[in-house]
Amino acid sequence: MKEVLSIETAVIINRVSSEEQSEGYSLESQEEGNREYARRQGFRVLKSFSLAESARGVKSRKEFQSAIFFAIENKVQHIIIEKTDRLARNLVDMAWVDQIIKKHPVTFHFRKENMTLNAGSSSHDRLNVGFKSLLA
Repeated sequence: MKEVLSIETAVIINRVSSEEQSEGYSLESQEEGNREYARRQGFRVLKSFSLAESARGVKSRKEFQSAIFFAIENKVQHIIIEKTDRLARNLVDMAWVDQIIKKHPVTFHFRKENMTLNAGSSSHDRLNVGFKSLLA
């Protein structure tokens, strides 16, 4: 019987606010770094999202939510984001992310911070991600 190797899948989310984009914090540089990270991890990238929207709250981040829901609906195991402030900047956002990882087998990767967050993350790792998002 042949053994079938399963390649884990990923979604990349690149995000800037319009203010950051004007300051040279580019979606292109995030894309390049995140793709290289996925390659090194051996992930197959199903889709990459490049968003220019504020991180002021989950309700106002429709494109961002669409990217997360795409990952969930397609049973993607990994979501690669440059750093925590690209994901969340307040407790409401972090509570939403916490619900996502409790309900779905997905791991968030924060490439520049060398951190991951999933249902099995330690309380120390969760606290670390939470603090970083609040300080953003």
